[in-house]
Amino acid sequence: MNEPITIINNISIYQGIFLVIVLFNRKDNKFSNRLLAAFLFISTLCSIAISLAIKSKPALVYILTFFIFPLMFLYGPIIYFYTKSMTGDINRLIKKNIYHLLPSILIFLIYLIVNSSNKNNSFDYYYLKIFILVFSILMPVFIIIYIIFSLKVLDQYSKEIENFFSNVEGLRILWIKIFIGIILVLSLYYDAISWLKIFNIIDSLFSQIFTLINSCFIIITAFFLLNNPDIFKHTHKSLIELAESKRRMQEVFNKEAKIKYERSNIDSSRKDEYQKILVTYMKEKKPYLEENITLKDLANELSMPPYHLSLVINERMNMNFFNFINSYRIEEVINKLSDPDKLNKNILNIAFESGFNSKSSFNIAFKSLTGMTPTEFKKQKLLKV
Repeated sequence: MNEPITIINNISIYQGIFLVIVLFNRKDNKFSNRLLAAFLFISTLCSIAISLAIKSKPALVYILTFFIFPLMFLYGPIIYFYTKSMTGDINRLIKKNIYHLLPSILIFLIYLIVNSSNKNNSFDYYYLKIFILVFSILMPVFIIIYIIFSLKVLDQYSKEIENFFSNVEGLRILWIKIFIGIILVLSLYYDAISWLKIFNIIDSLFSQIFTLINSCFIIITAFFLLNNPDIFKHTHKSLIELAESKRRMQEVFNKEAKIKYERSNIDSSRKDEYQKILVTYMKEKKPYLEENITLKDLANELSMPPYHLSLVINERMNMNFFNFINSYRIEEVINKLSDPDKLNKNILNIAFESGFNSKSSFNIAFKSLTGMTPTEFKKQKLLKV
């Protein structure tokens, strides 16, 4: 194996061990962090096995592989549970889903039986080679199925939080997407290698690339953990509030709940009243300048039930909370960019002053509402001066 890849693999081993220890001992968000620690533990074992293979230690590689193969069938369930726990859905994940562990247990038992019939304990044993080949083809498919479920959970979460939060949790969602994306690449690549082995057209380059991807995953995780520790601090308070908001929103849009609200005089005139109060407050107090304002925060400031406020924003403004708040922020940015005295001011600084907390969310929101990028808008204003 090439020396640079060997060095990267060795670095990933030390970082992997470090991350497993740090994540497993974190006191906040224990469930999510221990799931990630378990995932990194398996990945680090793979890196160790590769390192031992390079050093020609077949006996140790054999022992490690005996544990790695069954553990790799836990990749899928771990990805799925981790995504659900990081997006607020942390209830009843284990007790009612223990069956997700069965494939891993089954693989372990089969591997145990195959190995017990292998008197020479050699990887060249015919039945063992067949088992490894079948495993290599099925494992990535198994993981990809879980990745599809995980992406659905993440997509639903991305849409739902826009009803409650003014700034989508960009870094956390980005991290989960990178996490799932790298595992998807690894799985597809591993599956491709397995099929190439069938036709005997595999060479060392393919294995080196797989080693590199696996090592990069561990290194990228270390980068996120050290540079953005808040991603891994998903507070239970915010999760509880999100779950409660989701429950209330379901009540609001439930047919029976609508009838209940109608009987409680939440009629058209009341909605008009709430709308006037909301619009006046937004113009006078400018609560959207607070980058982390939530639906609950604004409802408290207006002394209004959160689910009634959400109903007014959705029905009268034809927007979710996220777009509603950002429309005011964009208006604030446009007003400042239209001021000749502020045309030379940095656009991103103006965006942050107006309540945005990231460049990407600002650019997307601005183009969505104006049809042009912030830079194009500024150039247009400069031409008119």
